Amino acid sequence: MLREKRGACLLGALALTLALTACGRDAPPRTPSVTGDGAARPLPVALAPVVRDSVTASWQGTATLVARRDAEVASRVGGEIAEIRVEVGDRVEQGQALARLDDERLALEADRARALYRQREAEAERARRLLARELISDDEHEQAVSNLQTARAEYELAALTVREATVRAPFPGRIAERHIRLGNTIAAGEAAFRVVDLDTLETTLAVPERDVAQLAVGQPAELRADALPERYFSGEIARISPAVDPDTGTVAVTVAVDGAGATLMPGMFVRVAVVFDRRENVLTVPEAAVQREDGAAFVFTAETADDGLVARRTELALGYRSAGRVEVTAGLSGDERVVVSGVGGLRDGMRLSDIAAAEAAPPGGEQG
Repeated sequence: MLREKRGACLLGALALTLALTACGRDAPPRTPSVTGDGAARPLPVALAPVVRDSVTASWQGTATLVARRDAEVASRVGGEIAEIRVEVGDRVEQGQALARLDDERLALEADRARALYRQREAEAERARRLLARELISDDEHEQAVSNLQTARAEYELAALTVREATVRAPFPGRIAERHIRLGNTIAAGEAAFRVVDLDTLETTLAVPERDVAQLAVGQPAELRADALPERYFSGEIARISPAVDPDTGTVAVTVAVDGAGATLMPGMFVRVAVVFDRRENVLTVPEAAVQREDGAAFVFTAETADDGLVARRTELALGYRSAGRVEVTAGLSGDERVVVSGVGGLRDGMRLSDIAAAEAAPPGGEQG
């Protein structure tokens, strides 16, 4: 009997030792869900006021920038390249000389055509005087006039050929490519330079036919290039195609960006937002505050009660979204504060504590 009591004591002591050892091990701390008096601990959340702001509605898409004017400038005559006056990247004006072909032979042909023109001119004048004196027939006079007209045309054509031996810019822009080298021979119609106008860039969006009714020429657009993620550029709709592409069911909408050529470049991939409506002085909440469940949109507002703040689930009717805010068309009066963080696990009626107010409170609860 004594041995059994001692054995029971030993077993009890061993169990107590094991329990104490287990309690002494490191265990992850747990945040208590209740206060010392047994009341539910307030859930710390961040709050934001409902504010009146402007919101916009936009159609968004992606595309690639192109220059409105982009031309391969060809030589109109063939010959040897005698002079190159510009290089890639140079700014050029309309009509500026870009290159000159060897025009010595062309100039000689023009001189010969001019001499023949002067001769025919003198012959036509003499024929006019002779006809006045009835010394030649009308046919002879008409032949002299016809010869003069032919000689004039040949001279003007030869002079034009001399001028066309100089390759000129068709419009203001920059040299994007140079295809020729000094001393090379170029054929008539062969490209010599590529000139692009960077003052106006364009991008064409493929807008679904169901959305195109919301768009119109002149509507503003905002563009952002992937290569310049921190920059935004302003543009507007320049053209809307009058036809739907039967293969894709989309309409081509062209957006123009003026004066951005110093930064944007043709070929850049851009994201475009075309603003088609704007509402001023409407109630808005941060997008982070809006929750959805079973197709319903709602927010949690912080309602003041006797013992602090209490969460109230409030269903909303929403309008436009823009710049991180959402328009509220019904459900709020504008005096509320909504929960923007700490929403996970939040339920109607739960007690809340405002993180910002707690951080602003003096240490130890002292009042200033």
